[in-house]
Amino acid sequence: MENRKIPRHPYQPFVIMEFYGDLKVRAVSGEAFSIMQRCMAPSCEEIRDLLLKLRDRMQWSRAMLAAMLGIGRETLRRWETGERTPSGAARRLIWLMDLLLAHPEKLNNGLDLVVWGKREEILEFNKLLEELPTEEEAE
Repeated sequence: MENRKIPRHPYQPFVIMEFYGDLKVRAVSGEAFSIMQRCMAPSCEEIRDLLLKLRDRMQWSRAMLAAMLGIGRETLRRWETGERTPSGAARRLIWLMDLLLAHPEKLNNGLDLVVWGKREEILEFNKLLEELPTEEEAE
């Protein structure tokens, strides 16, 4: 196997304003995005509901949805019954599949992926941040 060098990139702040014109410019690190996505991720119960709704909406058999997700039918059955829970990557795939089939308009850019399509919550949070005093005002 060929030994490839893994690229390392220095910290480059991500500016939310590039995606949402009505948000103030805020530099956000990759670590902050990681925390944000964990906080906004749907619960295991919500993912279970998504699976059931997705199968019902698309009228797919369990075997069909399992094939779409690249998993075994028995694994899907365990997820649907709550015996097991999907990994983080599997939850993202389930959520993304449901979003693209049911509400594609909610996915506009990479930031929507990070916040699990919860744009309204981000806008609300930004309004709260704007109300906080700046460091200069606090002194």
